[in-house]
Amino acid sequence: MPSTEELKQQILEIVRSRKETYGRVLVQSAISKCNGKWRNMVTKIVPLPTKDSPRQLRRWDYGNFVIIESLISVEKFESFVSNLSANCEASFSVERYNIEGPPGSLSNGYEYDSAEDYLNIGWLFKRFHFSANTTVSHHGPLISPELPVFRDAHDAISKVLGIDRSRGDFSGILICLPSYYARIREVKIGAKELSVLIEPKEASINDIIAKCYCESGELIRHEDIAFSDPQGRVYVGFRPETAYIAIVSKSKNEMLDKREFHSAWRLPKDVIIDIPEFEIKQLIERGESNTVEFKRQIESRPGDVNRFAESIVAFANSKGGVILLGVDDNAQIQGVSDKDSEDRVSDVIRSHCIPEPKFECIKRQIGDNEILVIRVEEGSDKPYTVWQRGVFIRAGSSSRVAERYELDEIYRPKAVPGYS
Repeated sequence: MPSTEELKQQILEIVRSRKETYGRVLVQSAISKCNGKWRNMVTKIVPLPTKDSPRQLRRWDYGNFVIIESLISVEKFESFVSNLSANCEASFSVERYNIEGPPGSLSNGYEYDSAEDYLNIGWLFKRFHFSANTTVSHHGPLISPELPVFRDAHDAISKVLGIDRSRGDFSGILICLPSYYARIREVKIGAKELSVLIEPKEASINDIIAKCYCESGELIRHEDIAFSDPQGRVYVGFRPETAYIAIVSKSKNEMLDKREFHSAWRLPKDVIIDIPEFEIKQLIERGESNTVEFKRQIESRPGDVNRFAESIVAFANSKGGVILLGVDDNAQIQGVSDKDSEDRVSDVIRSHCIPEPKFECIKRQIGDNEILVIRVEEGSDKPYTVWQRGVFIRAGSSSRVAERYELDEIYRPKAVPGYS
């Protein structure tokens, strides 16, 4: 395991190599007042891109708990990193606050792609963690007449700093070093081809190449995509069950972003399974089942909205499935109305399903009619519930409330470590 000194050098080398793309450095600190002194709970440090517009700094002051933002120069950030040392306090100042950090040590140096959203970075980045040996806490709800109310400090940290604390204890200092050259915006996996949509920022589009690995059973293909515009495609001859895509700078010989897909995994962010017209027609011909449901439209009546949410939750609690919106119960393609948009589907799911299941919504033209294909993944955070209605599962071609023994089966993996 690298020492704190070795990891400090890694940070400084990355910053120096990206200095032309880094502007000011954003420091976001959640601090708590203990015995008259301000103590650091968690601080997130992220260099911002040079081409971004000026950022308006914010402050959430709840008395003895404050979240404050500030901007520092890259040189000051480098000096801060250089002064970090193992088992010594990481103290620093932000505006009028002198903040004391508990002793700790530097660790990690893990790399995450732009789809990783638990730290809300949005670009390929490396994360380093100066973890504290002791934890600073703040109890009770956060209430102020002019600020949003939060259940507690952890809730505020999650919402304001974009830190998903369910992924681990992130007290101390989080240093995130993004690569702002280019990122992947979408990977579409079709029946026989793969398409990649990129967003260049600091890199020239002609300097970027996508390296693709596709596998299905014994079939394996290695393909490259050269870009003349942001959307690139390659024919592979089959629908991949496994795919790995990396975009690379030809001049720097450096990976800029990546995506990895396995059919047995939850679908990563920005990866879309493209269902062609002939496959949709086959689904319709086979009729409704434990993985397929037809729905003419989502009526405004609460009962109809609830039934739609019940189907979404039932698929998430079972093995996943597809809802074809714009197809009636007699398997006739009627098309969607103007009100049944992708945004409305998303709004219903987000307001009625707890927690929100993973889903994707794709428009498809079938003959003269347009339908919405709503693909729901099997959830990794079961049970999923419909607000004020309960837990639903899929039973044949319909959705119903889960029985007690079925709930026991859903809860068992959480109660018994290693159960499968």
